[in-house]
Amino acid sequence: VAAVRSLYADQLEPFGRILLRRVRERCAAAQHIGNNADDAPLVDPKYLHKICKSCPGLRVRPIDGNEITVHLLDQPAVFVDVTSP
Repeated sequence: VAAVRSLYADQLEPFGRILLRRVRERCAAAQHIGNNADDAPLVDPKYLHKICKSCPGLRVRPIDGNEITVHLLDQPAVFVDVTSP
């Protein structure tokens, strides 16, 4: 939930791949190996999906194919459109 909240704070929609990256960044920081997500252990996307679905404060929605988006139930979804110029 903390990783999703941090993406909301950055106004980034928590798509699965972005959420995976944020979880790894937070893991790297917690392990004192910096904020470089590449240095953190890999996270299984299916496991993250399962964890998110089990959190009562989160809503998981499928997008295209295997992609998901995860939304907080207690905050409005206001995100920057990264595809807009």
